[in-house]
Amino acid sequence: MAGLGKRAANAYAGIRNWLMEYAYLVTLGAVMMVIAGAALYTGHLRGEQEAAAQAAAKAHETQESAGATPCVTPLPTIAPLTLTKVSFSPKIAVVQPLDGKIVRGFSREPVLWEALGVVKAHAAIDIAGQEDCAVASAMDGMVKEAAMDALWGWRISIEHADGSVCVYAGLSCAFVSAGENVVRGQEIGRLLEQVPCEAELAPHLHFERWKDGVAQDPEEILPDL
Repeated sequence: MAGLGKRAANAYAGIRNWLMEYAYLVTLGAVMMVIAGAALYTGHLRGEQEAAAQAAAKAHETQESAGATPCVTPLPTIAPLTLTKVSFSPKIAVVQPLDGKIVRGFSREPVLWEALGVVKAHAAIDIAGQEDCAVASAMDGMVKEAAMDALWGWRISIEHADGSVCVYAGLSCAFVSAGENVVRGQEIGRLLEQVPCEAELAPHLHFERWKDGVAQDPEEILPDL
Protein backbone atom coordinates (compact mmCIF):
# COMPACT_ATOMS: atom_id res chain seq x y z
CA MET A 1 0.00 0.00 0.00
CA ALA A 2 2.90 2.22 0.74
CA GLY A 3 4.34 1.58 -2.72
CA LEU A 4 1.03 2.39 -4.39
CA GLY A 5 0.76 5.67 -2.60
CA LYS A 6 4.25 6.64 -3.64
CA ARG A 7 3.49 5.88 -7.28
CA ALA A 8 0.31 7.93 -7.16
CA ALA A 9 2.23 10.79 -5.65
CA ASN A 10 4.81 10.60 -8.41
CA ALA A 11 2.10 10.43 -11.08
CA TYR A 12 0.38 13.43 -9.54
CA ALA A 13 3.62 15.37 -9.51
CA GLY A 14 4.25 14.51 -13.15
CA ILE A 15 0.78 15.64 -14.19
CA ARG A 16 1.22 18.85 -12.22
CA ASN A 17 4.57 19.54 -13.90
CA TRP A 18 3.04 18.84 -17.32
CA LEU A 19 0.14 21.15 -16.63
CA MET A 20 2.52 23.87 -15.50
CA GLU A 21 4.61 23.49 -18.65
CA TYR A 22 1.44 23.49 -20.79
CA ALA A 23 0.16 26.61 -19.04
CA TYR A 24 3.54 28.27 -19.54
CA LEU A 25 3.54 27.40 -23.23
CA VAL A 26 -0.05 28.59 -23.65
CA THR A 27 0.74 31.83 -21.82
CA LEU A 28 3.90 32.33 -23.87
CA GLY A 29 1.95 31.73 -27.09
CA ALA A 30 -0.71 34.14 -26.04
CA VAL A 31 1.86 36.80 -25.18
CA MET A 32 3.56 36.32 -28.56
CA MET A 33 0.20 36.57 -30.33
CA VAL A 34 -0.57 39.78 -28.46
CA ILE A 35 2.85 41.22 -29.36
CA ALA A 36 2.44 40.21 -33.03
CA GLY A 37 -1.10 41.64 -33.11
CA ALA A 38 0.07 44.89 -31.56
CA ALA A 39 2.90 45.13 -34.11
CA LEU A 40 0.49 44.54 -36.98
CA TYR A 41 -1.98 47.08 -35.60
CA THR A 42 0.77 49.65 -35.09
CA GLY A 43 1.99 49.11 -38.67
CA HIS A 44 -1.55 49.48 -39.94
CA LEU A 45 -2.02 52.72 -38.04
CA ARG A 46 1.34 54.02 -39.26
CA GLY A 47 0.40 53.17 -42.85
CA GLU A 48 -2.91 55.00 -42.52
CA GLN A 49 -1.19 58.03 -41.01
CA GLU A 50 1.40 58.11 -43.79
CA ALA A 51 -1.33 57.77 -46.43
CA ALA A 52 -3.32 60.56 -44.80
CA ALA A 53 -0.22 62.79 -44.64
CA GLN A 54 0.57 62.14 -48.30
CA ALA A 55 -3.03 62.86 -49.28
CA ALA A 56 -2.99 66.11 -47.30
CA ALA A 57 0.30 67.16 -48.88
CA LYS A 58 -1.03 66.39 -52.33
CA ALA A 59 -4.22 68.34 -51.65
CA HIS A 60 -2.14 71.31 -50.43
CA GLU A 61 -0.02 71.20 -53.57
CA THR A 62 -3.18 71.05 -55.68
CA GLN A 63 -4.62 74.08 -53.88
CA GLU A 64 -1.38 76.01 -54.32
CA SER A 65 -1.34 75.12 -58.02
CA ALA A 66 -4.96 76.18 -58.40
CA GLY A 67 -4.39 79.46 -56.56
CA ALA A 68 -1.06 80.26 -58.20
CA THR A 69 -0.91 83.21 -60.57
CA PRO A 70 -0.82 81.91 -64.16
CA CYS A 71 2.20 82.72 -66.23
CA VAL A 72 1.21 85.52 -68.63
CA THR A 73 3.28 86.29 -71.69
CA PRO A 74 3.82 90.06 -71.74
CA LEU A 75 2.48 91.97 -74.71
CA PRO A 76 5.03 93.35 -77.15
CA THR A 77 6.24 96.77 -76.08
CA ILE A 78 5.16 99.55 -78.41
CA ALA A 79 8.00 101.93 -79.11
CA PRO A 80 7.23 105.56 -78.18
CA LEU A 81 6.12 107.72 -81.03
CA THR A 82 8.67 110.15 -82.34
CA LEU A 83 7.15 113.43 -83.39
CA THR A 84 8.88 115.05 -86.30
CA LYS A 85 8.52 118.77 -86.69
CA VAL A 86 6.96 119.50 -90.06
CA SER A 87 8.41 122.46 -91.83
CA PHE A 88 6.08 125.17 -93.00
CA SER A 89 5.35 124.57 -96.68
CA PRO A 90 4.51 127.90 -98.31
CA LYS A 91 3.71 126.32 -101.67
CA ILE A 92 0.75 124.54 -100.07
CA ALA A 93 -0.34 127.06 -97.41
CA VAL A 94 0.01 130.27 -99.45
CA VAL A 95 -2.04 131.72 -102.28
CA GLN A 96 -1.48 134.77 -104.46
CA PRO A 97 -2.98 137.90 -102.90
CA LEU A 98 -3.43 139.41 -106.36
CA ASP A 99 -3.28 137.93 -109.83
CA GLY A 100 -0.65 140.10 -111.50
CA LYS A 101 3.03 140.53 -112.30
CA ILE A 102 5.68 141.92 -109.99
CA VAL A 103 6.57 145.42 -111.23
CA ARG A 104 9.05 146.18 -108.47
CA GLY A 105 10.85 143.59 -106.40
CA PHE A 106 12.17 143.33 -102.88
CA SER A 107 15.44 145.19 -102.26
CA ARG A 108 17.52 145.73 -99.15
CA GLU A 109 19.65 148.14 -101.14
CA PRO A 110 18.45 151.76 -101.53
CA VAL A 111 16.30 152.47 -104.62
CA LEU A 112 14.69 155.68 -105.88
CA TRP A 113 11.15 156.41 -104.78
CA GLU A 114 10.23 158.95 -107.41
CA ALA A 115 6.92 160.11 -105.88
CA LEU A 116 8.64 160.84 -102.57
CA GLY A 117 11.93 161.96 -104.07
CA VAL A 118 13.91 159.75 -101.70
CA VAL A 119 16.29 156.84 -101.99
CA LYS A 120 15.65 153.97 -99.60
CA ALA A 121 15.26 150.20 -99.46
CA HIS A 122 12.11 148.66 -100.88
CA ALA A 123 11.16 146.06 -98.25
CA ALA A 124 8.22 144.72 -100.28
CA ILE A 125 7.12 143.63 -103.72
CA ASP A 126 4.69 145.61 -105.89
CA ILE A 127 2.16 143.44 -107.75
CA ALA A 128 0.37 145.06 -110.69
CA GLY A 129 -3.42 144.99 -110.87
CA GLN A 130 -6.52 146.88 -111.94
CA GLU A 131 -8.32 149.51 -109.92
CA ASP A 132 -10.99 148.04 -107.62
CA CYS A 133 -9.86 144.43 -108.19
CA ALA A 134 -10.05 142.08 -105.19
CA VAL A 135 -7.08 141.55 -102.87
CA ALA A 136 -6.96 138.30 -100.87
CA SER A 137 -5.16 137.17 -97.74
CA ALA A 138 -2.16 135.04 -98.75
CA MET A 139 -2.40 132.83 -95.62
CA ASP A 140 -4.68 132.02 -92.72
CA GLY A 141 -4.25 134.44 -89.86
CA MET A 142 -5.62 137.16 -87.64
CA VAL A 143 -5.94 140.83 -88.56
CA LYS A 144 -3.66 142.97 -86.40
CA GLU A 145 -4.54 146.30 -88.00
CA ALA A 146 -6.75 147.76 -90.69
CA ALA A 147 -6.34 151.52 -91.02
CA MET A 148 -6.30 154.35 -93.56
CA ASP A 149 -2.90 155.93 -94.26
CA ALA A 150 -2.40 159.17 -96.20
CA LEU A 151 0.65 157.76 -98.05
CA TRP A 152 -0.50 154.14 -98.52
CA GLY A 153 -4.27 154.18 -98.66
CA TRP A 154 -5.78 151.42 -96.58
CA ARG A 155 -3.17 149.18 -94.91
CA ILE A 156 -4.05 145.77 -93.52
CA SER A 157 -1.63 143.79 -91.33
CA ILE A 158 -2.31 140.07 -90.78
CA GLU A 159 -0.39 137.86 -88.36
CA HIS A 160 0.06 134.18 -89.28
CA ALA A 161 0.68 130.95 -87.39
CA ASP A 162 4.37 130.84 -88.37
CA GLY A 163 4.92 134.15 -86.58
CA SER A 164 5.17 136.23 -89.71
CA VAL A 165 3.13 139.36 -90.46
CA CYS A 166 2.02 140.30 -93.97
CA VAL A 167 1.14 143.89 -94.82
CA TYR A 168 -1.21 144.76 -97.69
CA ALA A 169 -1.03 148.44 -98.75
CA GLY A 170 -2.51 150.45 -101.63
CA LEU A 171 -6.12 149.51 -100.92
CA SER A 172 -9.18 151.67 -101.46
CA CYS A 173 -11.12 149.93 -98.70
CA ALA A 174 -10.91 147.16 -96.10
CA PHE A 175 -13.43 144.36 -95.59
CA VAL A 176 -11.86 143.15 -92.35
CA SER A 177 -11.08 144.70 -88.98
CA ALA A 178 -8.54 144.21 -86.19
CA GLY A 179 -8.99 140.96 -84.24
CA GLU A 180 -10.82 139.18 -87.04
CA ASN A 181 -9.65 135.75 -88.24
CA VAL A 182 -9.22 135.27 -91.96
CA VAL A 183 -8.44 132.31 -94.21
CA ARG A 184 -6.16 132.26 -97.20
CA GLY A 185 -7.90 133.34 -100.36
CA GLN A 186 -10.44 135.45 -98.42
CA GLU A 187 -11.05 138.88 -99.93
CA ILE A 188 -9.83 141.56 -97.53
CA GLY A 189 -10.07 144.70 -99.66
CA ARG A 190 -9.98 146.37 -103.10
CA LEU A 191 -7.14 147.93 -105.01
CA LEU A 192 -6.67 151.70 -104.96
CA GLU A 193 -6.40 153.68 -108.22
CA GLN A 194 -3.00 155.03 -107.20
CA VAL A 195 -0.75 154.56 -104.17
CA PRO A 196 0.21 158.11 -103.12
CA CYS A 197 3.80 157.33 -102.09
CA GLU A 198 4.35 155.18 -105.20
CA ALA A 199 2.40 157.29 -107.68
CA GLU A 200 4.98 156.61 -110.41
CA LEU A 201 3.48 153.12 -110.72
CA ALA A 202 0.09 152.08 -112.09
CA PRO A 203 -2.46 150.50 -109.68
CA HIS A 204 -0.68 147.83 -107.64
CA LEU A 205 -0.54 146.04 -104.31
CA HIS A 206 2.36 146.94 -102.05
CA PHE A 207 2.94 143.62 -100.26
CA GLU A 208 5.31 143.26 -97.29
CA ARG A 209 6.25 140.31 -95.11
CA TRP A 210 7.95 140.59 -91.71
CA LYS A 211 9.23 137.97 -89.31
CA ASP A 212 10.86 138.63 -85.95
CA GLY A 213 10.97 142.33 -86.86
CA VAL A 214 13.01 141.69 -90.02
CA ALA A 215 11.70 142.34 -93.54
CA GLN A 216 11.47 139.18 -95.69
CA ASP A 217 11.10 138.84 -99.43
CA PRO A 218 7.42 137.90 -99.94
CA GLU A 219 8.20 136.40 -103.35
CA GLU A 220 9.97 133.51 -101.61
CA ILE A 221 6.71 132.16 -100.19
CA LEU A 222 4.33 132.94 -103.05
CA PRO A 223 3.34 130.58 -105.84
CA ASP A 224 4.77 131.54 -109.19
CA LEU A 225 3.35 134.86 -110.36
